Amino acid sequence: MHFSDIIGCDSLKKTLTTAVQKNHLAHALLFRGQEGGPALAMALSFSNYLLCPNRTTTDACGQCSACSKSAKYVHPDMHFVLPYKSLGTGSEDEARAEMMTKWRSLLAVNCWVTLADWTNHAGIESKQISISVKESRKILYHVALKPFEAEKKIIFIWLPELLGVEAANALLKVLEEPNVRTQFILVCAEYEQILPTILSRCQLVSVPSFLEQEIAHELVSNFQLESSKAVQIARLADGSMNEAIKLSADMPDDNLTKFREWFRLCYGQKYTELVAWADDFQSMGKEPQKNLLQFGLVMLRETLVWNFGDESLVRLTKDEKDFVEKFSKIVQPQKVEKISHWINEAHYQLERNVNPKMVFLDLSIMIGKTIKL
Repeated sequence: MHFSDIIGCDSLKKTLTTAVQKNHLAHALLFRGQEGGPALAMALSFSNYLLCPNRTTTDACGQCSACSKSAKYVHPDMHFVLPYKSLGTGSEDEARAEMMTKWRSLLAVNCWVTLADWTNHAGIESKQISISVKESRKILYHVALKPFEAEKKIIFIWLPELLGVEAANALLKVLEEPNVRTQFILVCAEYEQILPTILSRCQLVSVPSFLEQEIAHELVSNFQLESSKAVQIARLADGSMNEAIKLSADMPDDNLTKFREWFRLCYGQKYTELVAWADDFQSMGKEPQKNLLQFGLVMLRETLVWNFGDESLVRLTKDEKDFVEKFSKIVQPQKVEKISHWINEAHYQLERNVNPKMVFLDLSIMIGKTIKL
């Protein structure tokens, strides 16, 4: 992973590379950013930059042996610490080797990893996972060793908010007074959940979320999406590249058409036709169902902005603007709040595998009644 692989964040990249060049680097850096955003990728790229002996002023060289190993996440001076729970009955070392194999295979295809991605990929989605005391003690072992190849060895802790109290206490001394040839890099998504004793020993690096135009550019350039669909997905992704990539695979091309027709039927309270729509909704699959509801929430948000007369804040395509302009005349702010509540409730129920047809019909009835108030 290189800085050049990450779109945007130019100011942060310059700050990090300058700190290395001037030797003004804190011994423990905590990268804080939105889950599915650039925080993990930025921390991995920075680790590669530190390990590369031929780094330039802006990035790792990408050609040396160290960069080749870093690209496969097998550099001997890069030690990952991850939340995990072994599924096997083998030894601790075998369980850790299994964990690292799965982690490397996941990073090879997705550098915007979320905790849900990791648990699903590792096959442990139904288990309570954390960073164990044994992992913390493993860190102490690695810190005591000299680097094999690089100037420093890196202890890379992903999701330190999952450190238990006992595991965190085992790290306090080494985090406060580390070996001079050890660099700690921590990456978190839930900053508020990290123990204060850990926070006080780290320098915070705030990683901004992706901008909508950056996500849209990435989808058009690397996923060959049409510009209009990429813009729509970028708006729904809310700064998460991980979410945008998932939406690009599951999101239908005609969400606006579906949403417009659905609300026309709700407004007319045409329940016979809504029953047929509910059958179609059930056959869509869970992700497209959730995507349609998310799209609806975005349309309601833009309608609310439009109702208050600040068109400069409306983030829509031409067709969507035409719809919102008309839609805002019948859905006033107080109705937007109620309908948004019902849609959020429906989304929650779909997440918990409630029958989609029942959810959709109930939602449609509530929307119809609300609009007619």
